[in-house]
Amino acid sequence: MRSKLTYTERVLNIWAISMILWSFYRAAFQANLGIWFDEVVAKPAIFLSPMYVFITRFEGKLFLKSVGLKAKSLWQELAIGGLMGSVFFLAMLLLSDVHFFIDRKAIQWIVLALVTATTEVLLSQGFVLERLLKESKGFVKACIYASVLNFFLNVPLLFTTSGLTGDLLIRVLVIQLSLNLALSFLYAYRRSVYAPILIKAMYLLSVYLIV
Repeated sequence: MRSKLTYTERVLNIWAISMILWSFYRAAFQANLGIWFDEVVAKPAIFLSPMYVFITRFEGKLFLKSVGLKAKSLWQELAIGGLMGSVFFLAMLLLSDVHFFIDRKAIQWIVLALVTATTEVLLSQGFVLERLLKESKGFVKACIYASVLNFFLNVPLLFTTSGLTGDLLIRVLVIQLSLNLALSFLYAYRRSVYAPILIKAMYLLSVYLIV
C-alpha cells in the first residue's frame, strides 16, 4: 500500500481544498455578504492561499513566476485576450438581449470581473494546468482535466445565483465549459495567464450584466 502521494495528487489535493472550502462558504452564506465581499475577499483567500503555501513551502519557488504571471509579450497577450474575450462577451449578450451603457456602475462591474477572473485563472490555469502539463504525457488530456476541474469550481456560484435559472442557466453552463476549454488550450500554448484572465473577465462581465 502506497504511503506517499505523487506530485500530481498533491496538486489536485490543493484544488480539492479550495473546492471544498468554497462550496461550504457558498452554502453557508448564500451571497448574503454581497458579491464584492465574495469575489474580492473570500474567493481570493480561499483559492489563492492554499496554492501560495504549496508553491512557496513545498515547491520552494517564487509565487508569481510559478503561476504564469510573466511580463514577456504582455501586449501581445492582452491583444489575444481582448479579441477572444469579445467573442464570449458578445455571445452571452446575444443570448440574453441585454442592452447597457458605460456608467459608474458598469465600471465597477469591470473591476469586479477582472479581480474574479484573475483569482480563478491563477488557480485553474496558472497552478493546476501548469503542473498537469509538466507531469502529464497527454497535452489534450491535461487541458480537458483542468477545464472540468475549473467548471466544478464555478458550480457553487452558478447554482446559488438568483438570476440564473432555467434555459439561461443551461446556456451559461455550456458556454462556461466551452470557455474553460478555450482558456486551458490557450494557456497550454502560450504559457501565460494574461490572455486567459482578460478573456475570463470579459465573459464574467457579460454574466454580471445579465443577472
